[in-house]
Amino acid sequence: MLRLLPALILWSALALGQTEDANALFQEQDWAGAARLYDAAVKTNAADGQAWFRLGTCLHRLNRNEESRQAFHKALDLNFQPVQAKVVIARSYFKDGDQAEGLRWLKQAVDAGFANAALMDNDPDLLRVKALPEVVRLREQIDGNANPCRN
Repeated sequence: MLRLLPALILWSALALGQTEDANALFQEQDWAGAARLYDAAVKTNAADGQAWFRLGTCLHRLNRNEESRQAFHKALDLNFQPVQAKVVIARSYFKDGDQAEGLRWLKQAVDAGFANAALMDNDPDLLRVKALPEVVRLREQIDGNANPCRN
């Protein structure tokens, strides 16, 4: 065990450095650079839910929607921001033109408590489906989630 300790320390330092550098690029909205580093970080530490979530976000911003969904599914497996992950998965399906899957994932998010009405009203991926009757009903449920005392 003592022989493994230096390797574990080096591995932890490497993973932390990758994540810190990736976070800096993420804040600068360098989606491609951050995606490369988050990809390396999750290969080093597959249990890092935040790195998976941010990798998914970067890939979504780069219109790499299938890869984005895969990263968000990993974040979901780790129970990292499950409601938000479901919303972005829905957005990616809408972006790809798959309304049925987009609605399925958006409903899951809303049923789990999604309450961000501003995102529903302003996000380009969601605006393209705003007039669908199912989305109108979900939007009402979002208002209920955001204002539970009104109901």
